[in-house]
Amino acid sequence: MAWNLAGKHARWSDRIRTLTRESLAITLDRHKREIMRPIRGESDWREDRDGRKHHPNDVKALNERDRILTQYISIHARHGDFLDNCEARKQQGKACYPPLSTFEQLIEEMEDELRNQGKLSWSEGRLPVIVTSDEINEEWWTEVERYGWKRVKYPPSLDLPPGFVHVEGREEEGIAKETYDKMWERMLVEIAIQGYGTGFIGTEGSTMSLMAQRRVEHWQGLLGHGMW
Repeated sequence: MAWNLAGKHARWSDRIRTLTRESLAITLDRHKREIMRPIRGESDWREDRDGRKHHPNDVKALNERDRILTQYISIHARHGDFLDNCEARKQQGKACYPPLSTFEQLIEEMEDELRNQGKLSWSEGRLPVIVTSDEINEEWWTEVERYGWKRVKYPPSLDLPPGFVHVEGREEEGIAKETYDKMWERMLVEIAIQGYGTGFIGTEGSTMSLMAQRRVEHWQGLLGHGMW
């Protein structure tokens, strides 16, 4: 009920929207205007072209302004603390987390459904796939790369200090405020990327996945039910 009454009406702040637009452009190797229309203050904004004012209650205009112009499928593969339940999942006959081949199968099914709904042309090739995860094992990320899928790339404004590695449970007091703020913004950018996808595949039992699913379904009017 909280989502239906309030969540589906919420929008990202201008800063997170701008950072997400820049990150998607870098990740997908596209110009920013191919990702989403600019808003006032962005480098490619032009008053004569983009200057329409959007009243907060003009939902149709806001939806058009925030519409993603380049289709992609987003994945949220939550590992981290979910692996603490690994033994319980094994007892239920479930894997701790699925192999990437399972994601590939779900992606193919999602693309077929999008084509059947007329939201993806049968003549178009495969959609780009962007993977988000709290996995820190670089071998797993190398396998993601072998599938041709993307890992989020951030604009220079979100670069972390050279050599900085976040350790789970590390005291916040030990992290400089600027770095701490960037870590939060990087996380929010990934959450926004999940919800802007044409289709979404998430992690069963993860609130973050559930919220991304709702965003894709309600904001994009597309698919968000590929949960494993």
